[in-house]
Order: sequence, then C-alpha cells, then structure tokens
Amino acid sequence: LDVKDTKTLSLTTINAIPVITNTAPEQAVTICSGSKTGFLLKSDQTNTVFTWLAPTVSGAITGSSAGTSTAPSPTIDQALSITGTSAGTVTYVVTPDLAGCIGSPVNYVATVEPIPVISPLSTVDICSGIVFNQTVSADVPNSTIAWTRASVTNILPATGTGSNGTVSETLSNAG
Repeated sequence: LDVKDTKTLSLTTINAIPVITNTAPEQAVTICSGSKTGFLLKSDQTNTVFTWLAPTVSGAITGSSAGTSTAPSPTIDQALSITGTSAGTVTYVVTPDLAGCIGSPVNYVATVEPIPVISPLSTVDICSGIVFNQTVSADVPNSTIAWTRASVTNILPATGTGSNGTVSETLSNAG
C-alpha cells in the first residue's frame, strides 16, 4: 500500500522592508523655544508605522517624548522649549515598521534656540536736535536686535527703525 500526503503552502503577503526616504535637509530643523518640530516622516512603503524611543536631549530642553506615527500624515510634531542662553538639540531615532518588517533607523535632529531677553533700557531726557544713542543687549550671545519707534506727536522724524543693537536717532521737537 502506497500513501502520499500532499501539503500546500500558500503565502498571502510578502511585505517589503520599509525605507525612510526623507532627504538630509528634511531630517534637521532649527526652531525657537516653544515651537513645534514639524518633521514629516516619509517611507517608500504605504502604511509604514514610524516609532521612536525617548529622544536624546542635549541642553535644558523639555517637551520631547517617545512616540508612534502612522499614515495618512506621519509626523513628529512636538513643542520643544529650552531654558538658558544656549541652543540645545533633540535627536529622534526613528524606525520604520511595515507589518513586522523593520527597516533601518534614521536620526531626525531638532535644534532649539532660546528666545533672547533684552536688557531693560533706561529713560533718558535729551535736547531737541541732539543725537539719541542707547545700546541694546540681550542675554543670548549673537542675538540680532532690531527696533522700531512709533509715531509720537510733534517728534521728528515721525517714526524710526534700526538694527545692530544700537538705537541712534537725531530727534527734534516740532511743537
């Protein structure tokens, strides 16, 4: 007696290993303290799930956390804040996953810049037609400082603007 046993193996889906397709410029962002990162995550496979563990943080930054993001708009959109006067970074190591097929991780880096605080300005009385000069400084090194002056009745010129950290105008009383 000869008995043959036949088994059939069928595969329903063979998933590709997903690859993150963001370009290098899309993997880095510089934001001001209190702003969101806004990373849009891209893969060569639809329905990719993106995960990241607790990010690596340098500096006094808060607001970052581990997470997962999926279609239709996979993002890391965390509001990050920093204290102090120096920038810091948050590095997210993002791993793509398609139905258990794990792709290579990619780093996304957010540089968080502190918001400068301007030193208080002193009140100064000047004579009409004399140059008014006052230096403006901020607690964050290399801050760009720009200023504007609104219109004041009988003061010429009517308005003023400037940059470079010095307020300098020749003001006249036309009244």
